[in-house]
Amino acid sequence: MFSFGKFLRKVFSILVFIASVLIIVLAKVSPSVHWIFGLLGFLVPAVLIYNGGLVLFYLLFKKKGILLPLIVLVVGISHFTATFGSIDFLKSEKTSDPDSLKLSVLSHNLGSFSFNSRKNQSKYSSLIDLKKYDVICFQEFLKSDRDSTIQRFLKNAGLQNYYYHFIGTKMVPQDLGLLTLSKYPIVFSGEIPFQKNSYNRVSFVDIKAGEDTVRVYNIHLKSYDLRSSYSSRYSLYRIKRAIIERSWRIDPVLKSIEDSKKPVILAGDFNSHPYGYVYRRFAEELSDTFTAKLHLPASTFVHFPIRIDYIFTNDMFSTTSFKIKYNCIVSDHFPVTSIVSLNKKHELR
Repeated sequence: MFSFGKFLRKVFSILVFIASVLIIVLAKVSPSVHWIFGLLGFLVPAVLIYNGGLVLFYLLFKKKGILLPLIVLVVGISHFTATFGSIDFLKSEKTSDPDSLKLSVLSHNLGSFSFNSRKNQSKYSSLIDLKKYDVICFQEFLKSDRDSTIQRFLKNAGLQNYYYHFIGTKMVPQDLGLLTLSKYPIVFSGEIPFQKNSYNRVSFVDIKAGEDTVRVYNIHLKSYDLRSSYSSRYSLYRIKRAIIERSWRIDPVLKSIEDSKKPVILAGDFNSHPYGYVYRRFAEELSDTFTAKLHLPASTFVHFPIRIDYIFTNDMFSTTSFKIKYNCIVSDHFPVTSIVSLNKKHELR
């Protein structure tokens, strides 16, 4: 006997299935096709939670209809890795020699947090012991007209012997930009130019550690930078522009990495969640150190539970650990840290 209620439920299930698959698939499409695809990724966690709940419900109560939500979960399987990391025994084995180079890396968007005052320097030092890290990548580092700001900061943090590279944008009375610190000598440095007078850019340094030369990229991609004073129309314009501009920056960075022919670390503020086009492109070519181990869902942004700060490496490295320093709240970003080591078969001598 025909049941209109059952018919509506089936139609609803099919429509939800189609919408779920489209959201997962289209979220990975380049915003150059249409910028709206850059927003779909925000819906992916809700889609996975909803369909995961359906699968659990059907299993517990032995109901029919498990196939469609199960297909959605299979289509979105890569997002589970981006959210929870991976189980060690499921990953291919990479061997790192006990004597190979190991680097501890920290990346943090300071959000214009200034080290110009002793109070701020003491506050940061009480939260993070920077001497533990071989490579430090700061975004939105405020520097006065003279390099004395950096030198004073290094002295107060006990990093007098560290090498540094800074590129910034003139913002009276200070510069705002990327600061890369290294325990090892910096033998070469440069940047990938995006646009003039912008603190959204990419710098790189080659550090010489023994017989190994490692390239470290410090990256800061464009944010939405929305404010309550903006009109709805202008806010929408800024969202659209940020989504499109971030997608434009991927190819030059990946090309530079490929041309370097070196072990590579790429760290910074990508301003992109792990469910969309920007993350997918980088994750296809590089390894997200977060995904090397199993984790609870994580956030690197203080005001919203989302991961937008990453440390990537190429396949010449393997990851030992990854952590987010939730105790350090001096900006709208949490610091991210990782320990990586050169793989034995990929070491460059």
